[in-house]
Amino acid sequence: MRGPIPIVLMLAVIAAGHAPALAGASYDLDTKALHAQAIVEVEISVLPKSSGWEASNRRAKDRKVLRTIFKTPDFDSPKRIPPYFPFSLSSRCWAGIKAEKRIRVLAFYPEETVAGLEEDAGAYTSLNADYDGVVEAIATVAEWRRASKTENSARSHLAIVMKTPNPYLRFIGAHFAKEYDDSSDPGIDAIIKGAPPSVSYPVAECDRPRKGAG
Repeated sequence: MRGPIPIVLMLAVIAAGHAPALAGASYDLDTKALHAQAIVEVEISVLPKSSGWEASNRRAKDRKVLRTIFKTPDFDSPKRIPPYFPFSLSSRCWAGIKAEKRIRVLAFYPEETVAGLEEDAGAYTSLNADYDGVVEAIATVAEWRRASKTENSARSHLAIVMKTPNPYLRFIGAHFAKEYDDSSDPGIDAIIKGAPPSVSYPVAECDRPRKGAG
């Protein structure tokens, strides 16, 4: 998990009326995938930035729930919880949307523990070209979280982690093997230590600065 933003910036964010979930820490992919109490895929309409954050947030609440990827037994049905608007006023991805656009989004709950500044990067939306790979990885490991832990399941997880061509599944799966399966396989540590930032903290193309900008 990445550290909190400076208090001066936090106050500025609140004063500007940004989404509360974006005034704080940011979270790496493994934290979001392995520690969320609920993960839901929804389809929302995103208004252009010129419409303002409040109007866009209201519009996003008129969403279509595509599927519940994961939910702990004691968490309220995420279908009853409107998704948070994933962008702040500083989001390059939101700035690139010039007309109302329908996008798919992963929403992670509780917001205050697994949703933060990283949402601006668009990696957990269909604006990201790797979105399907990210969803596949999170959904696969969500199945592992739901299942009972056995020696056979641990071996199966390890085999998948070592063979999968999906870098996001390899990364999340390695963390799962270490944290949940108590794996001591040296290959697991190598995967975790060798993961590039683009995998551990993914961003969509729309969040990357244009060449020559700034």
